[in-house]
Amino acid sequence: MGITIGDVLTVVFTVLAFCISSWAMMVAGAHLFENRSIRARDALLGSPWISLLVGFLVTVFGGTLLVAVGAQPLPALKLMALLGYCAFALVAALGGSAIARVLADRMTRSDPQFSRVGALGRAAGLIVASCILPVVGWFVLAPIVLFFSIGCGLQALVSRREVGDSVA
Repeated sequence: MGITIGDVLTVVFTVLAFCISSWAMMVAGAHLFENRSIRARDALLGSPWISLLVGFLVTVFGGTLLVAVGAQPLPALKLMALLGYCAFALVAALGGSAIARVLADRMTRSDPQFSRVGALGRAAGLIVASCILPVVGWFVLAPIVLFFSIGCGLQALVSRREVGDSVA
């Protein structure tokens, strides 16, 4: 028994659906949660290494804890792990929208003909496309983007500063 065309199509369309939903979450997060997204962008621009370190630590330790809790046989613990995964995805979407905002700002500075919405959509697409590049994207860019996303997303959620009070 080998790999069938159904197996290949399942993998291809799963990756495609993941890419489209990641792009949509970044764009929607930037528009729906504009103030938090701007705070996350300011955290990313103001202290990028802290964002990376926070994201790395939370992802490694929190992710390990969630996997351990999700492996338990009790349904209540599995539900708690699922809610934790959803929280991780929401924080990563908020941080990803901040990275997309930074890239969109740079795109509009280099070519003023871009609209802000168009530049944001293109920036999110560029981030997603660069993360699915074979080998380099999968094992270098995607983890770095994930760590930055979670780090600056968490900083935006715990920040007390107003939007106009910070770096950018």
